[in-house]
Amino acid sequence: SMREDPEKPTQKGCVIVNSTSEMESLGPEIRDLIKCNQTDMEAFFGKLVQQAQQKGEISPDKDPRLVASFLFSHLQGLKVSAKTGEGSQKLIQSIDIMMGALS
Repeated sequence: SMREDPEKPTQKGCVIVNSTSEMESLGPEIRDLIKCNQTDMEAFFGKLVQQAQQKGEISPDKDPRLVASFLFSHLQGLKVSAKTGEGSQKLIQSIDIMMGALS
């Protein structure tokens, strides 16, 4: 979870991220489960993006589906970076850049 302390490199990380990064070695059932998770998360993010657009928090010219995919990918990258011991300040800066791209 993103609430894990990124300063502790001994953490095991997110099972979905771990599985996704090793997808080639997984069976088709696990790959389907991971893809379903991605689809569900992107749909959830897409709804949040639409709500934020209605409130004027995200530019209305951005495609909610593309933004949702961007957010999902970035979140996975943050989890991997945190797992490898990336400092929390750098992760926060990365999130700031990501959020700035949405306005």
